[in-house]
Amino acid sequence: MNLKSKTYQACQKLLNEKRSQLVKAIEDVQKSLGSESKSTAGDKHETGRAMLQLEREKLGQQLKQLQQMEALLAKIEHTKTQENAVLGSLLETNLGTYYLGISLGQIKVDGNIVFAVSLQSPIGKQFFGKRKNDSFSFNGKTIEVLKLM
Repeated sequence: MNLKSKTYQACQKLLNEKRSQLVKAIEDVQKSLGSESKSTAGDKHETGRAMLQLEREKLGQQLKQLQQMEALLAKIEHTKTQENAVLGSLLETNLGTYYLGISLGQIKVDGNIVFAVSLQSPIGKQFFGKRKNDSFSFNGKTIEVLKLM
């Protein structure tokens, strides 16, 4: 299996791990809300419930964002190699290896450091459409595409 396919699988694995963590956190908040009983300190009770409900809403938003990332990742054809950098491209540059897909930051794949970036990110926008040997300036550095997978 090549580095591009392994990177795709690493992204899937990271998303699955994040999903498990979020689901568990949501379940924990639900349990806390359910076990919150009326106390004699009414205001304290209401504040506690409000905080738990805010936490539940925040976790719900994070889950929604995760689902959007999963949907985007599912659209990637990780077995194809394109002439131009597109969604799902793996680019080897003079400053590192970049995977155009979802924003997960730095991930380790088979001992290689790969930067998983979104096409909506500033650097993702710069990479889009580039070919082998193309270069561009980003944050005062020149980035050259050495290999496109």
